[in-house]
Amino acid sequence: CSALVAANSGLADIQRIVANAQDYLVAGGWLVIEHGYDQREAVQSIFTANTFVDVQTFYDLANLPRITLGKQEF
Repeated sequence: CSALVAANSGLADIQRIVANAQDYLVAGGWLVIEHGYDQREAVQSIFTANTFVDVQTFYDLANLPRITLGKQEF
């Protein structure tokens, strides 16, 4: 429920998940996040700021950006 009312324009939970992902992913593991259609650029920036590579966004059936993923390299 907090994702619906999260701080920072709804990005606070995504920032926390991405920032802590290395504690849960194996080297080279992928993180996949579903997000609001208007958050693509912000979510991509969060991924790259947290050392994710190969960051990509996929579009839903309505052609809206909904899923961003990246590979953690450490």
